[in-house]
Amino acid sequence: MTFDTKLKTRVLYAQDVAAFLGKSVDWAYDHAEDVGGVKRGGSWFFPNEEDIYDRLFQGRKNGPFS
Repeated sequence: MTFDTKLKTRVLYAQDVAAFLGKSVDWAYDHAEDVGGVKRGGSWFFPNEEDIYDRLFQGRKNGPFS
């Protein structure tokens, strides 16, 4: 996990997402777009934990945990 002091935003990687959600790294890659991940230059980058939680549980009826 990295922290950009200029933007005050954390960028997570698949390993971080897997640990946060209690899932496998493969699961994180399989559901990358569901949790807000974006692929740039062959690598996946994910939003912070709060944004992931919001995407999964705040008003989304068809999320990966539905």
